[in-house]
Amino acid sequence: ECKAVEYLARAEQCRFNLAQKLLKKNYERKYIDAALDYLEEKNYLNDGRFARAWLNSRKINHYEGRKRLLAELLSRGISKENSCEALDEFFAENPEEALCEKAYNKYVRAGKSEEALIRSMTGAGFSYQLIKRTIRNAENEGLPESN
Repeated sequence: ECKAVEYLARAEQCRFNLAQKLLKKNYERKYIDAALDYLEEKNYLNDGRFARAWLNSRKINHYEGRKRLLAELLSRGISKENSCEALDEFFAENPEEALCEKAYNKYVRAGKSEEALIRSMTGAGFSYQLIKRTIRNAENEGLPESN
């Protein structure tokens, strides 16, 4: 429990990653589960809060869509319910269209062709329809165009 609290004092953690860190320190699973249950009960450990914090830190240097962010949260052991709630809050404050436009501008500055741009943006989790709409809007507004 003390080691878990030590990790939590440094940064927000999710249950899955915290359990993995404690397992690497050779703590027994039954003690890890008991400690993490207690920390969740006291709300020191909260996967929903972790998901929101992770999303807000992620937006600083990455422009990613809902699909990619959902996959990233799920890979960190966050439940689909907590992930979707956190994503709904995140996209209420950070419209996916605006993030898609930022990603588009980033890839255009990198000199990507339209095909490579679409491939990169799809990989970043944006829907094909949103990508095409962003490209069309950029062309209509005279924003930088892809090659």
